[in-house]
Amino acid sequence: LRDARRALPTRQQFAAAWRFLERAVPEEGLTADTLPLLRHMASELGGVEPFLRAAVCAAVFRERGLLDWQETEHTITLHLHRGCRVSLEHSPLMAALAYHDSEKGGGAQ
Repeated sequence: LRDARRALPTRQQFAAAWRFLERAVPEEGLTADTLPLLRHMASELGGVEPFLRAAVCAAVFRERGLLDWQETEHTITLHLHRGCRVSLEHSPLMAALAYHDSEKGGGAQ
């Protein structure tokens, strides 16, 4: 994790990613091509490394129980758990990225 800072989404990017998913994923779920879906989410995030940060946002949402996904070779099926509230700061993935970033003396942008 040489450049962990590049992967750390901001609070605003998490919010933008969640709003994108709420719009894109219907109640019954969504099956889509993985890369184009992440590209669309990344376009909503802006900032530094939006594609990487979109992937991290999705992974943290999954880790914290906000999002279920099943992957095949090229597609992903998503189901959102709407109305749930969790602390993203307690994410082990975010803690690991922040730890590796702090070892380098950096901070999220």
